[in-house]
Amino acid sequence: MESTTVETKRAKGKMGLDEYRVWRTRVRRANTQIDPFREVYVRINKQYVGTHYGDATNGSDTPVPVDWIRLAVNIHRRVLIAQGPQAYITHDNPDMKAAADDCQHAVNLQLLKMKIGAPLKGTALAALLSPLGVVHVGLDGGSEAPNPGEPVDPGELYCERIALEDLFFDMDAKSWAEIEFIGYWFDMPLDEARERWGKGVEADTPRASDEDGAAPATQISRGTDTQNAPERVALGYLWLRKENKSIIFPRYGGQNDAPLEEKPYKGPQGGGFHFLGFWDVLDQLMPLPPASTWINLHDVGNNLYTKLARQAQNAKQVGVFAGADLADAQRVNDAKDGETVHAKAGAIENEKIGAVDQVCFAFFIQAKNLFYELAGNLGLLGGLGPQSPTATQDEMLAGTASAQLDDMKSTFTAFVAGVMRDVAWWVWTDPTAEVKFYKTVKGAPGISIPVTWGPEQRKGDFEEYRVSVVPFSMDEDTPKQRMARLRRFVQQDMIPLAGLMQAAGLRFNLKAYLADVADLEHLPQVEKYVIEAQGGPGQEAEAQGGMDGGRYQPTMPRNTTRTEVRVGRPGAPQQTQDALMMQTLLGGKLNADQAPQMGM
Repeated sequence: MESTTVETKRAKGKMGLDEYRVWRTRVRRANTQIDPFREVYVRINKQYVGTHYGDATNGSDTPVPVDWIRLAVNIHRRVLIAQGPQAYITHDNPDMKAAADDCQHAVNLQLLKMKIGAPLKGTALAALLSPLGVVHVGLDGGSEAPNPGEPVDPGELYCERIALEDLFFDMDAKSWAEIEFIGYWFDMPLDEARERWGKGVEADTPRASDEDGAAPATQISRGTDTQNAPERVALGYLWLRKENKSIIFPRYGGQNDAPLEEKPYKGPQGGGFHFLGFWDVLDQLMPLPPASTWINLHDVGNNLYTKLARQAQNAKQVGVFAGADLADAQRVNDAKDGETVHAKAGAIENEKIGAVDQVCFAFFIQAKNLFYELAGNLGLLGGLGPQSPTATQDEMLAGTASAQLDDMKSTFTAFVAGVMRDVAWWVWTDPTAEVKFYKTVKGAPGISIPVTWGPEQRKGDFEEYRVSVVPFSMDEDTPKQRMARLRRFVQQDMIPLAGLMQAAGLRFNLKAYLADVADLEHLPQVEKYVIEAQGGPGQEAEAQGGMDGGRYQPTMPRNTTRTEVRVGRPGAPQQTQDALMMQTLLGGKLNADQAPQMGM
């Protein structure tokens, strides 16, 4: 790109200095208004990482023996997104279904290429720990915005998370619909900045000092090095909603404090910004982060456990004797384990000094249970142990527990759908890109044909298409889980429907089933245990009396009887054990039915 100086940019007259200074003042005010939220986030984040993260200044200032914040946040993040999503694109016109399917293939390939799961997971984590998780979708090197994250090739799509410390937006607006500007801070090598905007760009050390006093969360482990840092320049990107244009300007001002670049924004609606916040606060822009509602109980639990640990460490057992028994006490004290010594009976008595306070311990257990409950039944969501006497009751509880997360999952799914729509917009509007993929022929499983999806194949208008998230595509899907679903499908659907399948001329493909079992269970040796019957399946079935006119019939008893047996599990759910433990600690007695539940 032809380099132009700051003065040359100013000479084009796109924004006067007076107007620019008004925007600079508003950005500075917005940045200051976000600072309190940043400080709370840094404090919660230090609790999340605990005390053993980097040097002594990186993590928490106080011990964190029970990191409930980390437990709750990681469980919720995994429930929200365990892997990258897939797009589902539809069109109201049935004749456009094939075009929508082709567009869907192209978009999903782009999502895989972008590794979309990583920034979305980070955004979910950010929205759990802080008020907002934010991503920006754009075309690197394009006219709309610089890439705020990891560099990609020029002209490549990116989806990058914007850290709360780098984010600023119109905090004076009454609602998100009324926000007039959004932007973020970023930095780049000084030589690249001068090549793009001219030699008038001044060098500085980004984040060496913050003009507004913010506490950057990224300095928790990285810190700053103002002496050895390479020459870089800290810049700001500002998107103006009403004017629909973008501005790049120096963050810390300087002698040439003027816009470096000003261009019309040529991207999808919303400037490419997508905000994720889980719990809205009435009449406020900033949502309430879940972790801020958990942090108080987290502090209570850690303070209590630290106190209990100190009591346990200070507790000791000593021998007490009278002055006349000094010789006996000395002989006992010098004796080795298993030795016999001469001493008067009862001369020495064992005394315990200090112990874990039982009431304090009972209160700690109650605090833990309350934290698990307020965080959405963590024991059940995280698979931390049975929560009821039977597996069926656990499944019912799981449905109830997940209902508490339904609102959060719905919010996150809508956020992801918006991100994917922006990606689809960029893919659709690319005037030269051609995407090549293979498409399965309908009605002919196993047969695929090559397809090239380019500008000529994009039928209709993009606004006519609907972009959503494929259901369950973000959920965890391990081979073990797929195997469990496959077995459940065979047991609950295939076997009961065997008679109807036989009447319809269908039969169960056992060979294919065993092949999937071998693949999902990582047991390739399964194949050597399955061999073709001599004479084929028909003759084998005839020897078993299962033939009918030369056709194979599955042999099944005419009458079946189902007997349901309830098998009790030893012990009790964790909540019941905790309740009984508190009862014991507070001086209560266990009855004959309660004692076995505690393993007594």
